[in-house]
Amino acid sequence: DFMYAMQGGSLMAVEGLLSAYDFSGHVRLLDVGGALGTVSVAVAKRYTQIEAVSFDLPVVTPLAEEYIASQGVAGRVRAESGDMFERLPEGFDAVHLSWILHDWSDAQCHTLLTRCREALTPGGTLLLGEALVDDSNVFAHLMSLNMLVATDGGKERTEAEYRRLVEEAGLEFVRADRTGGLRDLVVARRPSE
Repeated sequence: DFMYAMQGGSLMAVEGLLSAYDFSGHVRLLDVGGALGTVSVAVAKRYTQIEAVSFDLPVVTPLAEEYIASQGVAGRVRAESGDMFERLPEGFDAVHLSWILHDWSDAQCHTLLTRCREALTPGGTLLLGEALVDDSNVFAHLMSLNMLVATDGGKERTEAEYRRLVEEAGLEFVRADRTGGLRDLVVARRPSE
């Protein structure tokens, strides 16, 4: 039930992502914490050159496979499972996380962002969908309070905090876009080698 409830939020947020970011230069997308595969499916439907992997816990995989098959993109989108803190599949030119980092402490985010850097090819792009805290975003402040109560160390962060987190994980901060929706977009890149 939780996965299907989260899908409702993802369906709303994916339109903001597709409006804020052009995937036409990418061919392999990894969606970390991808749940049912909503983002992977939507991106693959819009950008037919993309092959995508929705990565989540093993218990989620059968649900994701069912959703992906129902959307007619099983040839280009697949579900894979594991522990995102231990290992992510590698060789992707785009890695996406949406409302994942706000669940975790800075130390845990560092580990996760390091795994994301390892999953990216040199020059690959990291996309973070999170609510950016600033004076104009009341929703982000309320979500941060929710994270304080519901998690052990999670919180919403400012643009400067995301910049620090990605740079400490060996990534280059590119920009932060306020989308006007529930999730903003932080863009970072693995340095070319």
